[in-house]
This record gives sequence, structure tokens and C-alpha cells, in this order.
Amino acid sequence: MVAAGSVTNAVSIMKHLAGSPPLGVNAIARAVDLNPSSCFNIVKALAAEEFLEFDPATKLYRIGPLPARLFGAGRDLPLWKAWLHEQLDHIASHYSLSCGLWDVRWKRVVLTDVLDSPLSTRIHLSVGQRLPAYIGAMGRCVAAGRGLGREEIDAIMSELRWQAPPTAADYWQDMQAVHDRGWALDDGRYLRGVATVAAAIADRDGHPVHCLTSIFFSGQFDDGKIDEIGAALAAVARDAEQRLRDMP
Repeated sequence: MVAAGSVTNAVSIMKHLAGSPPLGVNAIARAVDLNPSSCFNIVKALAAEEFLEFDPATKLYRIGPLPARLFGAGRDLPLWKAWLHEQLDHIASHYSLSCGLWDVRWKRVVLTDVLDSPLSTRIHLSVGQRLPAYIGAMGRCVAAGRGLGREEIDAIMSELRWQAPPTAADYWQDMQAVHDRGWALDDGRYLRGVATVAAAIADRDGHPVHCLTSIFFSGQFDDGKIDEIGAALAAVARDAEQRLRDMP
């Protein structure tokens, strides 16, 4: 009975958060009539399994990515991913670079699809690869999408490992550029000799849930061509975002 009760309480918490803004433990406990200690244990377990997401800056919980992947979008999601695979394959072939689709989780991003460059000498990516959520070009997109403030960026930068670390001021400027052009560039900062262009895909609430990347060797393209690649990737991201939001 205890286990069944815990499941019932977990479902009640998720149902409530599905229709509310992010909430703290005490607010959730009041809403579903649980004592705060029991509520904390349940939301912590749900967050560990990605049913909920926890924002350490605000101490608030919201629905995580897993329920949507398990129950949302139904049969349309595989079609969406197949369409996106084709779009990334076109970019990879046209520009002779490697492309990837990443799932954005709270503290990390996970590679779920790879389109290799047609060149014999290329940068290889492996499905399942994980990176910190705020590192590199993707990190700038995720930070911009989550609306992080300057003080938060200062704290994050001290925790990340870069081969050629950007300053917090430069990272902040790159974040602002994401709002203007829809994509970010990391050229040799995270990994020397490697450049990455990234664009984020947001959910209906504006939270980044996926990232698209194009990865190539530093110096392979001039600035004009990099701008062209960034614009192409951002256009696919916006189209993918709209298609995702249009799903029932």
C-alpha cells in the first residue's frame, strides 16, 4: 500500500505541475495535500528520472522532458525526427561537415542522432555522447534560452572545463547574439582546433529541449561561410520548433 500510495502521489504531483508554472516543494506539497518531507522525496526521485526538472537557481520544479517523450506527440514524433534527420543530412552533405541532434536535459546535453561529414578526414561524433549543458556553442544557446543572468554566468564559467576558456563577458555577449541571430559559435574554445555552430529548439513554453549542431575544423570556413551555416542551422531549428509545437 505504501508503494501504491507513493505512485499515486507522484502522479498527482506531475498532473499538477503539468498545468502550473514552476513551483517549489512547499507549494507543491500544499497543492497535492502532502507533507513537505514526503513531497521532497518524491519530487527528488522524479527529477532524477527526468519526469521533473529542477532549477537550482530558483529552487523550483517543472515537468521534465521524459513525459513528453513517453506520452506526448504520439506517432508524430518519429516522423518529426525523420524529417529533421533529412534536414541535417542536407546541411552535412552541402557544407562537408558533421551534424548532430542533441536532447537538452537540465545539467547536460545528450547526442541522439549523427550525420557524418562526407569527407574522409572529419570530426566523428558518437550517439550517446554527453556534455555539460552550458559548454561550447550549445551552452550559449541553452543559457540564452533559459534566460540566465550575468551573475549566474559568472558562477557557471568557474565550473566548466574549456581548453581555451572564454571570459564571462565574452560568453555573455555570445548569449545576447543568440537572441538576435538564432545561433551560436564556439571556435576552439571548448576544444582547440574544433569549431561548432549550434541552434536550439524550444518547447511551447520557450524552454530549450533540443540543440542542432554543425561541427568542423577551425579554419575550414571563412566568416561569411560560417554565417551562412549558422543561418541555415537556425532556419531548420525554427522550422523544427514550429512543427514540434504543432503536434497534438
